[in-house]
Amino acid sequence: MGSCMYYLKVRDCKQDVVESIREFILEGCEAEIWWQDHRDYERIKDDPEKTRAKFWDQFTIKFPIISKYLKFIGKYGGDCNNALAGCIDFGTDEDVEDHLDFTEGDEDKNGVVHGELRYSAEVWHFADWGGFAEFLENEFGVRDARWISEEDMNPYDLI
Repeated sequence: MGSCMYYLKVRDCKQDVVESIREFILEGCEAEIWWQDHRDYERIKDDPEKTRAKFWDQFTIKFPIISKYLKFIGKYGGDCNNALAGCIDFGTDEDVEDHLDFTEGDEDKNGVVHGELRYSAEVWHFADWGGFAEFLENEFGVRDARWISEEDMNPYDLI
């Protein structure tokens, strides 16, 4: 399967939520690996320990914030095989370490620093970060969370 770079930019991000966003993305990285290793629960019919219900029970315990995110985007509790493809592909731990950047902006009248959060990762080229961006706005109070895939742009148009 192909992959490409995805880019996310978030405005009006408060410094005190950056670590929570980092933890969310890292949990997503772990959840994606776990899902890949357990997605066959959808197809196994003769093992009561490997069913869709067991998948979601285990997933919810291991990944509470990602479970909340999947509920937000309407992907929680259903098909645990192909339906999650591209929804929880946020890159790797290394991407988070190397490509999650916060640039401080000005302080507001209450002394809270607002800034810009940027993140990039190499992910499956059919991933959809729309729900990811919306969840960041809803859950962490950021504004203007936008994303683009390198497949969606022509670098020559930027020159």
